[in-house]
Amino acid sequence: MSFRYQFPPKEESVLPNGLRLILLPDHTQEGVVAALQMPFGRFSDPVGLEGIAELTMGVAQKGTQSLSSELFTEKIEFLGASVSANTGEEHTVFELRAMSVFFHELMPLFWEMIFKPALDKREFDIYKKETITALTVDASNPVMLANRHFYRELAGSAHPVGRFQTAKSLKSISIDNLLDFHRQFFSVADALLIVAGNFDTAEFKERYMQLLFSAPSAKSASVVQAQPIEQFESGFRIVDKPDSTQATIFLGHPLPGEDCGEHDAITLANYILGGGNFSSRLMKSVRSRHGQTYDISSYLVAERRFGAFRIATSTQNRSAAEVYTSILDEYKRFCEDGVTNEELEKAKKFVIGNIAFQLEGINSVVEKLLWLRFFGYEDSYIEQFDKRMELLTPDVVNDAIRRYFSSSKLVTVIVGRKLDIFDQFKDRAAGIKLFNYRDPVK
Repeated sequence: MSFRYQFPPKEESVLPNGLRLILLPDHTQEGVVAALQMPFGRFSDPVGLEGIAELTMGVAQKGTQSLSSELFTEKIEFLGASVSANTGEEHTVFELRAMSVFFHELMPLFWEMIFKPALDKREFDIYKKETITALTVDASNPVMLANRHFYRELAGSAHPVGRFQTAKSLKSISIDNLLDFHRQFFSVADALLIVAGNFDTAEFKERYMQLLFSAPSAKSASVVQAQPIEQFESGFRIVDKPDSTQATIFLGHPLPGEDCGEHDAITLANYILGGGNFSSRLMKSVRSRHGQTYDISSYLVAERRFGAFRIATSTQNRSAAEVYTSILDEYKRFCEDGVTNEELEKAKKFVIGNIAFQLEGINSVVEKLLWLRFFGYEDSYIEQFDKRMELLTPDVVNDAIRRYFSSSKLVTVIVGRKLDIFDQFKDRAAGIKLFNYRDPVK
């Protein structure tokens, strides 16, 4: 299957203050997108202040030093624009979407929101309270519980992936902590600004170069990139949720991150096992053939260096062991036998077709460029995607499976009613750790 895509013409440069700038005009668009990506995220939260990166991103959108929260929101909405912020594990992104006719009125305000926010204590107190309330509501969610226990068992509390924001950590964060975090991390050093859509590059540079240079160009704290987990022990946790009729099951192990050089092969392997919805092996075996669960999937998590693999499903409490056995049997076959050429060809066709959908519209192009540059890829990574897929033979993919996937050493977490679940596993899993769903994740 062929794939032909070329990014639109663009100007790309690195400014003297360290800001990487991509200007991508497209006059067929009605609007303009500006996105600033900075290389810090949740992993950079100081110990004991987990959640501060997200709090800072949220409060930064509550007004600037020149406009109160109410006036800021009113102006954005009056001009039919939107601003948003997303906090990842190792990156954050602020984004402005506006009609081109209003872009020049909004771009300075967008920049001020990021680098000169009000960070008002009243807005901080309100936003922190809302965040704690939302977190308290989510704390009993079985998927959230399983996710947190999985990563704590996998990585421990010393690794950033094993630390989470809690009501306690959020309550510990003061407005002074927030101001310090903003001063330490909000900088254009190693950041990327993409402006795409209906605008003129010469006019943009004439208007905004001085503004871009005015942003802080140094960080006073080191951003955190999580290291790969190279040594870990199998672990088994049961989290008792007495009111639950369903058992939520997670099992998996570490993987290398995006920079391992074999992530394409790992991705195709995962698609065949459990990432391909109804076409995946796990779905066919555990759901369709045995009717043991409604949905089952496998997932990859990949930061620069840290990565993880996880299978997730849910079933009736009484069926937990039966479903777990079916998953292990299928995963063991996958690890030992690998994938077939027919499965691989179908997976390639899907990922090649899917990449085209990921590039529809200027917003999607911006998101893809942010992703590429974050991981250090050039445009050719996408533009020659089909050629890279052609190189992934069954031998290549199966070699990656043998080296990176393992059914013999796993972390397992089951969230459900202990009275229904524990006896199913007590004789087959050594050293089961028991928790109540209200317990702190240890």
